[in-house]
Amino acid sequence: MSIAFSDFLFREVNALSSFFMLLVTRGSINRLAKWYACNIRYCNP
Repeated sequence: MSIAFSDFLFREVNALSSFFMLLVTRGSINRLAKWYACNIRYCNP
């Protein structure tokens, strides 16, 4: 396994993991916002 290939692999994995984290955090933020909005609506009719 050459240095260049491992470097390329490392960069690809890094990009993929950051993209995945972005998706996960965005999804959880959306879920939190929806849950919060529902609670506010039910608490203050």
